[in-house]
Parts: sequence; structure tokens; C-alpha cells
Amino acid sequence: MPEKLTGPIACAVVDGKTTVFYVNSVKFLVSLVNGEDGDKEFVQTTSRMRENYTGKALRVDGTDVKSNTKDIAAISYKLPNDGPNAPTKARIYYIHPDGYLAELCKNEGPWFKGDLDAKKFPAVPDSPITATWSSGSNSIKVVYYRPEKDTRAPFVAWVDAGGWQTAWIQIDQ
Repeated sequence: MPEKLTGPIACAVVDGKTTVFYVNSVKFLVSLVNGEDGDKEFVQTTSRMRENYTGKALRVDGTDVKSNTKDIAAISYKLPNDGPNAPTKARIYYIHPDGYLAELCKNEGPWFKGDLDAKKFPAVPDSPITATWSSGSNSIKVVYYRPEKDTRAPFVAWVDAGGWQTAWIQIDQ
């Protein structure tokens, strides 16, 4: 049985299976993968969870992935041109231990670091994160806090055909 979950969690469909993500007590990203075929309902009793879910650290190039905060975001999506039998793409967003917004990706095959990592967009060390896929614009949007002078300013990072960009979100009080 995986360790007791006490912090934020995220969920996405990965390889056709419901997958729950969290950051464990030593700040490594962990996935709980549904052992059943397909994307079945994942609300289950404790005994069924023991039977059907397996937990493992997320690894990229043989190394466990570490986060600076327990808060993460996960999304899954298909592009309109992918076709009905194409695999679902999955993304996880987290704050890298070096203080920037980071991305893990999975299309087919193993997890890999996304293009967002190279941008090294600075983030507040304990920033909450949320993400969404916009099918209308074929874009991913990630909202997080970026350190800006004396304030915690919410920013949105987004990717579309033009690559990763960021902008401050103006909030009128």
C-alpha cells in the first residue's frame, strides 16, 4: 500500500489508465496507476485500492524526479489531428528544486522533461499550481506564482504553436 496521502494530489489519464500523482514526504513525484484495463472509475474502497493501484516514483533518464513543493498539476489530452486510436498525452507541472516551473511529459514511451524546463520561468518556492488544456486554441495553460519584487504575482505560462510564453495576470482589487 502506498504511503498515506496528506497533501495535494492531481489526476490524469496516462496510457489509457487513471493515474493519481502526488509528492511524497521526501519531495519525490509519485504516481498511483490503476491496474485495471482502460480508464475505469477510480473511486474504490481501501481494499480495492490495495489490489488495483501500484505506486512508484516518476523517473526520467533513470533518476527519480524531485519537487520543491507538494503542489503539482496534471493534465491529459489528445490533439484534434491525433485520431481516435492515438495515445493520450499527459503532462505534470511542478516547481523544480532550483526554483523554476518544470514539466514532465508522456506521449508514448517513458516520461521525459518538457520544453518548459529550458525556459526556467522563476516560481515562488511554495507556489500552488493549476493547469488546463484548451481544445479551442490547442494550448496548455499553467497558472502559478512568480516572484515579482515585493509581491506574489500570479502568472500564466502557456504553450501553443508559438512555444512557451508567460504573462502576468492582472487582478483588479
